[in-house]
Amino acid sequence: MPKFSKLTLALFVALLSLTMVGEGMITVTLLWTSASIGQSPLFIGTVLFVMNLVPFVAQLFFKPMRRAIADRPVAMIVLPRMCGVLITLFAGFTFSDTGLLSLIVVASCLTFITFISQQCIETLMGQLTVSGALDAQTSARLSQTALQTGVFIGNATAGLLIAHFGTAYVFFGIAASFASSVLLLFVAPAFHIENTPAPVAQTAQRTSITATADIGLWFLLIGMGILAVQLSGFNFFVPLIYEGRAGESAAVYGTVSAAAGVGALFATFIRSGNKTSLGYIACIAVVAGDVIVTQDLPFLYVVIAAFCIGFGFNMSRIRLRQAIFERLSSKEESAAWGGRVTLVFRSVTAGAPLAFGLLITNTATFLDNSIAFAAIGILAMGIGVPVTLLMSNQKKRSPIHAH
Repeated sequence: MPKFSKLTLALFVALLSLTMVGEGMITVTLLWTSASIGQSPLFIGTVLFVMNLVPFVAQLFFKPMRRAIADRPVAMIVLPRMCGVLITLFAGFTFSDTGLLSLIVVASCLTFITFISQQCIETLMGQLTVSGALDAQTSARLSQTALQTGVFIGNATAGLLIAHFGTAYVFFGIAASFASSVLLLFVAPAFHIENTPAPVAQTAQRTSITATADIGLWFLLIGMGILAVQLSGFNFFVPLIYEGRAGESAAVYGTVSAAAGVGALFATFIRSGNKTSLGYIACIAVVAGDVIVTQDLPFLYVVIAAFCIGFGFNMSRIRLRQAIFERLSSKEESAAWGGRVTLVFRSVTAGAPLAFGLLITNTATFLDNSIAFAAIGILAMGIGVPVTLLMSNQKKRSPIHAH
C-alpha cells in the first residue's frame, strides 16, 4: 500500500492543477477564435468532433499506450505534455489571427495530449483507491480539484490574454503550463506508484463482484456520458451567444467560464459522504444555471448562474466517480474502467457539438441558442443524470437484498 503524507498529497494535487491550466486555455482559445472570425455553428461543431475523435480512435488501436497508462500513469502525464510544449511554442511564434486551420491542427494535437492526461488521472486515482491509500470519495474529489483548479485559471487567463495581447500569447501560456508537469516526477516517488508491482489477481475477491454490481458500473458510465452532453453544451453554446452580442469580449466569456470553474472547484471541498440527495440537488443547480447564464441579465446574475453550473456539474461528476471507484477491486479494473470513462466522455464530447451544430443550423429560424442550451440542461441534468444515479444505487443495493 502506498504511504505518503497529506503535505505530499497536497503538493502533488497543486502541481497537477498547475499543468492542467493549459486544458482550459486550449478550449477558450479555439472556441472564441472560431466564433469571432464568423464561422458557422456547424463548422465549430465539426471542428470539435474531429478534435475529440482523433484521441478516441487512437486509444482503440494503440494498445501499448493503454498498457503504459496502466503501468506508469504519472510518467504518461508528463511525456506527452513535453511534446505539447514544442507544439505550442511553434504555434506561438507562427500563429496569425486568421490562421484558423493551423489553430485546428494545433488544438487537435493538444486535445490528444489532454485526453491521455485525463485517462492517466482516472487510472491513478482508481489505483490509489484499490490499494487502500485513499477512500473513493477522496480520490474523486482530489482528481476533480486538480482538473477544475487548472480549468478555471486557464479559462480566465486565456480570455484576458486574447482580449489584451492576442491569441498567439495564449500558446506561450499553454507551453509554460505543460512544461510544469515535469515537476510531478519529483513528487511521484513518494507515492511508490511507478515502482509498485501490480497486485496479484485474486479469484475469490473477484467472485464477490456480481453481475448486478457490474450493471451498476455500466449505468454510472452512461451517467458520465450524459454529463459530457452538458459540458459540450456549455462549451458550444455559451461562446456563440456571448460572441454574438455587441460589446462582449473574450475577457467576458473567459470570466463566465472561470466562474463555472470556481463553482466546480468549490464542489471539491464538500464531503458529501454517501448522501445521494446531494447529487440530485446538484443536478437542479445546473438546470437553473443553464436557464439563466445565457440571458441578457446583469453580469452579477450571470456569474452566479455560471458558478451554480460548475458547482452542480462537478458535484454530480464527483458523485458518479466515487460510485465507480467504490466498485473497483484491482489495479487492472482501475485501468480498464479509467479507460472506459475517458473514452465515453471523450466520444460524447466529440459527437455532441456536431449534433448541436446540425440542430441549430436546421432550426435557426425558430430555435434560439439560449433555448437550445436550456433544453440540454433540462434533458441531461434534469432527467438523464438523476435517472442513472437512481438506477446505479438500486443495482448496488440489490445483492444485499438477495442475501
